[in-house]
Amino acid sequence: MSNSQASSSQTDINLSNILSKLTDIHSDTQTIPIGGVHGGKIGKIYAELLGMYFENTVVDVLLWYMGMSRESYLEMWKLCQEEFKNYASFTNLVKFWGRKTSE
Repeated sequence: MSNSQASSSQTDINLSNILSKLTDIHSDTQTIPIGGVHGGKIGKIYAELLGMYFENTVVDVLLWYMGMSRESYLEMWKLCQEEFKNYASFTNLVKFWGRKTSE
C-alpha cells in the first residue's frame, strides 16, 4: 500500500468515526476565485495565500504523501501558479457542521 493509500484509508476511518458522533449535519460550499483573471483583487490575494501555504506550510507533508522530490513538487506548483495567471481558476471551500450525539 502506498503512502497516499494508507493516509487516505486512515482519513476515511477518522472521518467515519467523527461523523458517527454527529447528528443534524449541514454543509455550505463557497466558490473562491484564484488569480486575477476573473477574481480581481480578491483572487490575486487568494493566489498569494495559496502560494505561501503550499510552498511553506504543507510542502513536507505533500512531498511524503505524493511521493515527489521537492524540485518536482515546486515545478508542478509553479505550473499551477501560471495557470492561475492565465486561466479563470477557482476552488470550492466546503464547511460542515453538526451536533454531537449524546453518548
